[in-house]
Amino acid sequence: MVGMEQGPWLAKKNLQIGTSAAITLSALGVPAAWAFLPPLYIHQYAPQAFWDGGLSWRQVMADMERARDHFESNTANVSENGWKSEDGREFEKHADRFQDDLQSIEFRAACVCAVLFLSAILTMTMILLMTLIAALLAMLAIWVLIASINPLSAATARLKANETLIAVYNTQLRPIENLVATAMHSCAALLGALISEDVVGDAVRGDLSGARDFADGMAAQGPMLLWGGANRLERDLTAFGFGGTFPAGGFYGGLAGDRAGQVLPTLLPPVAGVKVFNDAEYTGGSPAITGRFAPEQNSDGSYAYPWE
Repeated sequence: MVGMEQGPWLAKKNLQIGTSAAITLSALGVPAAWAFLPPLYIHQYAPQAFWDGGLSWRQVMADMERARDHFESNTANVSENGWKSEDGREFEKHADRFQDDLQSIEFRAACVCAVLFLSAILTMTMILLMTLIAALLAMLAIWVLIASINPLSAATARLKANETLIAVYNTQLRPIENLVATAMHSCAALLGALISEDVVGDAVRGDLSGARDFADGMAAQGPMLLWGGANRLERDLTAFGFGGTFPAGGFYGGLAGDRAGQVLPTLLPPVAGVKVFNDAEYTGGSPAITGRFAPEQNSDGSYAYPWE
């Protein structure tokens, strides 16, 4: 999709411009700007990767449709040609089952395709939203900086800027983030349901091949799954450190316990800030620690374990 390939570059610029503006506003007495720092860091995406994946699965869907049509055209007239024996009926039964399998694969490919396209659109939407927010932060920083020349207008400018940012964060950014998170979780749930129906359904019918394929696939993707989890953990902890407070909601908030929402130890936010600067400038937005340990993919799509 046109423009999505520029997503990582735009997200990086959002982080650079928005962070500079937010820090400037905070120094000028507009504390509400600091709340935008974690979202600016978190919303670093590569939408084109999702879009390309969707295109690949759309091709799978088209291939299955052609295979189904071709198979049907070659088997539709078997019974009409006089094959009325028990063997003929058994052939028709197996042919119908094979047709159902092809249609099932086509349906699943369509679902995966839709999920990947939607993921690309949602992640690009968040990047564009953060572009608007970074621009707003920059404009407010310039306005408050100019207003600060006159002591009489400085207090009013700070107050208005603070009120504006609180309103944007609570009525715009957070609701949209929650909506996008819900949509992405729903997509993951859909894919999980499709896998469960396929694996569990076949197992109930006595066919364990799906369960074995699922286990083999998980083993083949194991290094990427472990790396992805570690990468996500590093990203989240960096964002929390950059925000300056213990997480106050969800799983991380539960781990924070009684400290949820409280200010972090003094040295952690500056350290996180240095790390964010390093991630933005020198690692292309990828977390610096885990980013360099991305597992190597084999030609068959599996990933190499460290001992291989």
